[in-house]
This record gives sequence, structure tokens and C-alpha cells, in this order.
Amino acid sequence: MWRNDTSIPFSLSDIIDLMTKPSESLPIIDEQKIGAHLKFHGLSGPEIDAELVDIEKSGGLPAEILRWWRGDAHTHSAESTREGFNYPEGLYHYEEILYYYEMLGLDFVCFTEHASLPQSPCVQEPTSAISQSLLEHTKRIHNLRKELSGKYRCLPFAGVEANIMYEGEKPRIDIPDEVLAELDFVIASRHRVPEEKRTELGDIRESLSSAIVNPYVNVIGHPDRDIQTKTEDPRAAEAYWQMWKELLGEMRLKNKAFEINLKAQPDPKLVQMAADMGVKFFLNFDAHEFNQFLNYGDPSSITTEQRKADAQKYAWASGSASEDDLSDLAIYKEEKLAQGPGVIPILRLTRWIKYLETIGVDPRQVVNSSRENFLAFLHGNSETQTA
Repeated sequence: MWRNDTSIPFSLSDIIDLMTKPSESLPIIDEQKIGAHLKFHGLSGPEIDAELVDIEKSGGLPAEILRWWRGDAHTHSAESTREGFNYPEGLYHYEEILYYYEMLGLDFVCFTEHASLPQSPCVQEPTSAISQSLLEHTKRIHNLRKELSGKYRCLPFAGVEANIMYEGEKPRIDIPDEVLAELDFVIASRHRVPEEKRTELGDIRESLSSAIVNPYVNVIGHPDRDIQTKTEDPRAAEAYWQMWKELLGEMRLKNKAFEINLKAQPDPKLVQMAADMGVKFFLNFDAHEFNQFLNYGDPSSITTEQRKADAQKYAWASGSASEDDLSDLAIYKEEKLAQGPGVIPILRLTRWIKYLETIGVDPRQVVNSSRENFLAFLHGNSETQTA
């Protein structure tokens, strides 16, 4: 398995390989607008810093990466931090995120806000506060898209990351179809299901299949997350991969895409199976915070300043932030807006691009490799809804 950042069989120099390929280069970020140009923070040390010199000169993402990743279709704004969550699921406003991605060179972003609490999802009625907020979210995004068209390259789309959950023994999505139908884009993800539903293959298959057959779902988010099935036994392993073969076949038939989530990375073997079966992909950051990969997986390296910022974000999310907290958070957000996503996510993105190339995937099979590809995918799904 190579999903952690130390064992994937590609090195940091792969980033520089992509950065230095002959290709169109992006302009340097306008320093008058956000202070310094985008920086690829996230790792430190003289050996790392020496390798990052060329990266720092680019001012944005290299065209070779943008050939595969021209829009992010899994981004959470402050709208995802719902009343009662009491912790931050998103911090930045629509316009801040759009400007950030514009500077990276992206053409679109899907604001896929959380529905009910991911750790404890519950069914929403069409008239519930969350359902109504998603409808309002859609109107605001559509108005913003009209306003920005012709002014910005990066345009917004309205989406949701719905929870795949259980209502009693029956798997379902927490948001009703009449609300999903109004959104541009729908991700369905398993976040937290009952313990007994994480191990039995029949339950796993049933829950994922319930999302695949939903006509309004576009993508299965981080597909193999929250699955606790042991595959050391050959017979168990055979049954596990047979389950995925059947699910991927359903996804191909129903035109559902498979998410390669840079935060919750899938098993490469599963990605190859999906590629071989002709399933489409999304490469997504699953962005909640612009520095979410900083010190990722290494709590001991979190600085005092980071701990203070985290405490202030939690205070803001719970409605208990002081004026000083809000003032500090405004400065924090400005600083992060002037930085790039960090070396860790760019390294993960680069490694996945190289892996996809090695298994014969073309950028056209990655839906968010262009806005045109993305719109064609949405059009194909809308025809499926009305068929």
C-alpha cells in the first residue's frame, strides 16, 4: 500500500519534473493583490528547500498538472460549518476560494457543502433548515456565476457532499431527491455508518449501491473510506475484490465517477480496477482549509501558532469567538490566501497523475481535467435523470 506520503514510489523530484517540462507557463501572481506570490509551504529542511527553488519560481501550478486538474470538485466553504457542528468544516467564503483557485490557474470549483453532521448523519426533509440552506446556496452560487462570467476564469458550481447513511436497516442519502435535483453537482460519501455496517461485504455493497443508483448522484466520494474488512484470508480477499468489480460495473453503467480524494486516498489496486473498467475519475482536494495538509498526520510538529489558530477556528464554529479571535482569524485567512496548497498535496497530486499515466488513463477520463469535460459529464448525468 502506498497511500501515505513516505511510501508512494515517486519522489519530490517528480514535482520538479512536471514543473520543468516544456509547456506554457502561468503568469506570476500579482503581488499587489495578495502580498507575496503563491508559495508551496508544507515541508521544511535544507534538502527540501533546495529542491523547491524551481517550484517557488513558477508562481502557480505547472501546465502539466493543469492538464489533469483544471478544477476542484470537492471544496467546502464556510457554509459547511453548520450551526450545531461546533467545529470547522470550512472557513473561507465563496469569493475568497474563487480568487485562490483563480490564482492557481483553475477554471472551475464546486462548492460541495456538507449536509447533516458527517459523524452523525440524519435524514433531512425538504423543509428542514439544511435542505433550505442548500437551495439558498444554489441560488447564491448561480447568481455569483452570472456576475463573474467574463470577469473570472474560475467559475463556481453549487454542490453538496451528501452522507450515505442508514435509516434503520435501509441505506439511503440524507438529502431528499427534490433538493438534490436543484444542485449542479452531488457527491455521496460514507463518513460514519454503524460499526456492524463497516465490515460485512453485503452491507458495504448495499450502502454504496444505494448511492450509485440514485439518479442525482454524480460521484462516489472517497469510495473505500470507512470500510473495515480484513482481506488477509485469500477467500475474503477474493470476495472483497469481487464486490468492487460489481460496484464498479454499476458505476460505469450509471455514469458515476470514482473520486481520487487527496485527503482520504484510495487503494491504488481499486483505482486500476476502475480504470480498466472504464469508470471516470475526479481528482479532488476535499479542501476544508488551505493549510489542511500542513503537518498532516504528525501532531507533534504542530506549532504554538497553529494550535492558537485551531482554537480560534473552533471558537468561531461554536459561536464563542471573541473580537480578538475574529481579528486574528481575518489575518490568518489573508496569510493562507497568499500561499499555495503546500508541497504535500501537490506531491500527492503529482504521484496520482503519474500513477494514472502508468495504468493507461488519459486526462479525458478524469472529469475535472477541463471545464468542457466537466460540463459534458453533467449533461450526460442530466440525460440519465430524465431517461
